[in-house]
Amino acid sequence: MDLFILDHGIIIECNFASKNKLEDIVESTSNIDFIAGYKIGAELAVNSNISDLVKIIRKFTNLPIIYDHQKFGADDPSFCGGSFLKTLKDSGVDALIIFPHGGIESLKAAISKCIDTGLIPIIGGDMVHKGYTSEQHGYLDTSAPQKMYIDGANFGAKYFVIPCTRLDRMKIYCHRLGSMVNDPVLFITGVGIEARSDLVKACEIVKQYRSYAIIGKEITEANDYGKASRKIWEKMPVSAN
Repeated sequence: MDLFILDHGIIIECNFASKNKLEDIVESTSNIDFIAGYKIGAELAVNSNISDLVKIIRKFTNLPIIYDHQKFGADDPSFCGGSFLKTLKDSGVDALIIFPHGGIESLKAAISKCIDTGLIPIIGGDMVHKGYTSEQHGYLDTSAPQKMYIDGANFGAKYFVIPCTRLDRMKIYCHRLGSMVNDPVLFITGVGIEARSDLVKACEIVKQYRSYAIIGKEITEANDYGKASRKIWEKMPVSAN
């Protein structure tokens, strides 16, 4: 299963509550040639029916829709591999981001059920904020994110989301996944105004693979969504490919 026609592009991250804003963003950006899809988050989902959100997006485009449960994968295997995934697929969503904080059996169950139902599983491991792993006084062992990516690959996933704020780790993750997965697909997240230089460096690291930057408020809080998108795209080294 493949999500994208483009080899590189921008995924617009929609983390807000307003359906009207979602409609304005999609209408303004869906015909831009480097926009590869849309990610809808929990706030929109809680405030609306996911099927209604899909209908809004489908008024303008057939670009892929990724759902981020923030964070799906933290429950037990019976839920992570359960009927929720079919419900999500039936709503019209194309892909689901999974952070397997519930453990390896939850990850295995989620990937298997996603594949059975036709959802694309996108595996996360590392996160952008401080205090996530034990080296910064967090609760997860520092080696855990890499294990999440590797186990995801071993269970058949080929889509992975990696933060661009830790470039040293990013290089390791890309190397490992590139050696395990035929044609891995990588998403770059954690891009802020202060991290724009990290986005450029991250694009250099992943440009040999199909790769997509997930951009949120730098687009969705701009006065002109299309102009903001183009400004970011122009700075990405993959935009010249």
